[in-house]
Amino acid sequence: MKDYQSILFPYAYNILGSAEDAKDAVQDVLYKHLSGQQKEVDNEKAYLIKAVINQSINLKEKNKKTQYGDEWLPEPIATEETDKAIQLKPRDATAHYNRGRAKQSKGDLDGALSDYGITIGIKPDLGEAYYNRGIVKQSNRDLKFAFQFRSLGRLVGELIRQRRDAPEQHFDFLSMFMLTHDRETDEPMSDKELIDEVLTLIVAGHETTAAALTWTWYLVSRHPEAAERLRAEADDTGTDGILGLGAAEAMSYTHQVLQESLRLYPPGWLITRRAIEADELGGFGIAPRTDIFISPYMLHRNPAFWSDAEEFRPERFADADANERHKFAYIPFAVGPRHCIGENIAMFEMLVHMRTMMRRFRLERANDEPIELEAQINLRPRSNLMMTVKTR
Repeated sequence: MKDYQSILFPYAYNILGSAEDAKDAVQDVLYKHLSGQQKEVDNEKAYLIKAVINQSINLKEKNKKTQYGDEWLPEPIATEETDKAIQLKPRDATAHYNRGRAKQSKGDLDGALSDYGITIGIKPDLGEAYYNRGIVKQSNRDLKFAFQFRSLGRLVGELIRQRRDAPEQHFDFLSMFMLTHDRETDEPMSDKELIDEVLTLIVAGHETTAAALTWTWYLVSRHPEAAERLRAEADDTGTDGILGLGAAEAMSYTHQVLQESLRLYPPGWLITRRAIEADELGGFGIAPRTDIFISPYMLHRNPAFWSDAEEFRPERFADADANERHKFAYIPFAVGPRHCIGENIAMFEMLVHMRTMMRRFRLERANDEPIELEAQINLRPRSNLMMTVKTR
């Protein structure tokens, strides 16, 4: 039954929002099942999923936790919808669950609810109500990460308090955030806002940058002439000391290579937006709260905006096409109010990485096997990209 605990826990947790309550609900269902209080069934897994959903809903009502509202899904509807859900083919259910998990990780909780709902038996059209009641929580797979994330938040909060108690001059992002004041109210950022900003830079920026560099090395390994130009430019930046902003800005070809890599393989390959009100897009009517999907991966390879769209050609970001191209044809960091706040630091990190590695090593692919895409939260290779490293 240990396996069933891990399977059932996310369903209970998504409804109850409490790890302790979810554990109790799962254990109660499994106890009844093991003790023979439940009838024998053909599909044990499906039966237990339905049972734990109903048990979780009943427990939620019993506890009268009304922080997010009290209009809970009646048990008969839960049972009916769960019956529909468990009739899905396993492959379909898994696909919906994975899409829901991806949306949740990207912050699209409403969209996640729709896919989770198909999988676990909650009506997708109740998404807004369930979002307002905070039902979508971390899945069992992400509980460890959630704990670590909160622990990191507490550490950042403690650092903020230390700096407020003993002000000293620090040249870092946290200090700049703490000195920031609202343009209209002149109020400084609250501790919660400071923690959110710092955690965004720490957590949201590492995997995307790593994915972008992985694809960059893949492309460079396939184009030796580009690798030679990168090495020559890296050597021209001087000693092995700290790379200053001026020197980084002068690495024009490295910058073009990174831009081209982000064009062909943008880590953020899919962007979602939700219409606030009725609108029209490309001649199509958009209803309020409609999810709109934008794929930088497809846009960046659209021949209407890019010549030789499938080719690796870094120079395209230096020629006349760069000035004539539509300003929204290239959006590896999204665009508009939700534009990635980490664009500049990400580009600088990648410039430093490429310069450091190019000055010291030669990287070549260890094999010529085709690369398969893994399009999850970020776009990355499905298997490890094996490289042979040689010192210069």
